[in-house]
Amino acid sequence: MKKIFYFKQNQALDELVDYLVSFKNLEAILLDGELGAGKTTLTAAIAKKLGEKKTIISPTFNTMICYDKFVHIDAYKLKGNLFAYEEDFENKLVIIEWAKNIEHNFKYYFSINVTIQTINEDIYHVFEITKKTCSKSLFIETSLEDFFVCIIENNLVTNSILIKNLIKKTDSFFSVIDEILLKEKTKLADLDYIYTTKGPGSFTGSRLGFLFASTNYLLQKEISNNDLEILLAPTYELFFKQQKKSIIYIKANKYKAYEISKKNGSITINLSDRVHLANKFDYDDFIKNPDAYLSLFKKVNSVLDEELVYASDPQIGGL
Repeated sequence: MKKIFYFKQNQALDELVDYLVSFKNLEAILLDGELGAGKTTLTAAIAKKLGEKKTIISPTFNTMICYDKFVHIDAYKLKGNLFAYEEDFENKLVIIEWAKNIEHNFKYYFSINVTIQTINEDIYHVFEITKKTCSKSLFIETSLEDFFVCIIENNLVTNSILIKNLIKKTDSFFSVIDEILLKEKTKLADLDYIYTTKGPGSFTGSRLGFLFASTNYLLQKEISNNDLEILLAPTYELFFKQQKKSIIYIKANKYKAYEISKKNGSITINLSDRVHLANKFDYDDFIKNPDAYLSLFKKVNSVLDEELVYASDPQIGGL
């Protein structure tokens, strides 16, 4: 995911720091760039955010300095791997300057190149994330009776909100989205992916999640310098994955349900009066095994070409 941060001389690096430390499973931050560009300044800002009281200095002569919550390494004169230092890494964030000089085995990390650039006669410290193995996703389910949203970091659900039997989701949609982002200490511009179902179910509910994801996709490409990706799946795919049945029922409104059958990979959808047979989705199972469900979603290349799934004319109205 492309992401570049620009800061004027002496400007606080809070936006970048908040973004980095919002990742709960982050193991390392790997820094490269010219002398004086801001590698140690960024390290000091991260240390302050983590609550470190000691003054942060570049470990040029020590090679490594261990603090309470992170380890600071200057790899300018290092070659090979970090095996000799790894016993000090446990449960701590590792920040490495001149990281290109060494090999590492970190699973979740950011590589950041730091430069100084002159733009319109102003001097900027530029932090470009050249590689990241951490991801943060927003999952939205609004097509069913319940309203469920969660944040997923590296295939682990870190925060979730479930509101049972919420008929008018439009009244609380944005406040719930704000709440989940606040709980996660993140923001929309920091997301890598948005997953949402596209029906069948409540047409108004399906449209709500779909339009929110689509709008953010288009806006962030234009104004946020962020390659946000949208992934969609028919709601019935989640049920077939969870319940192992050949026929399922999804509530359309008070009086109708979608009867959906799957045979030899072919899907048939009909409206039915059997609303009492509507299946219930187990969100706890989703939280325990998010990757099993997210694998059902497909990346959207053009949101303008996507359509919601329903059997006949949209069933607009309360569930």
